[in-house]
Amino acid sequence: MLLAVVASCRLAAQDLPAIRTALQLAAEGRSDSARKLVEAELRRSHPGEAAYVEALYFRARLATYGDSAERDLRRVAIEFSTSRWADDALLQLAQLAMAAGNPASALTLAERLRRDYPGSELRARAGFWAGRAGFDVGEPRAACALLDSAQAEAAGDVEFANQVAFYQAR
Repeated sequence: MLLAVVASCRLAAQDLPAIRTALQLAAEGRSDSARKLVEAELRRSHPGEAAYVEALYFRARLATYGDSAERDLRRVAIEFSTSRWADDALLQLAQLAMAAGNPASALTLAERLRRDYPGSELRARAGFWAGRAGFDVGEPRAACALLDSAQAEAAGDVEFANQVAFYQAR
């Protein structure tokens, strides 16, 4: 089973042809082949290179198990925190934490994204996940403030704004 975490979906923004091909294979239901392509790209590149970080990020996206995805996402977020994938990795880690029943960790990760990447296009989504987690850890005031911020930053995305509004009604 592929990691089914909804994030920014910058999946169309990959640089490596092998990654584009891997994602197409995964979309066609050929996940094993997709993972092999990504692994080959990881072996070809060197840690720290943009190609390596991109392959590491997409290995997490195509992971069969959550713990494998989490390990790779943490590496992207921590070891390669200046990469274009770091903010997305943090958001996915927050989503994984919520799915695992750990809202305190989700709140910390989402707030870290908002703090460390103030210009990120994922800031609104991080506010949404932080708000959800805030309710779950018993911080309704902080949750409401985060959801209000997410709503203000939604930038015309009606579907996302509706998701935020649903939680604002809590």
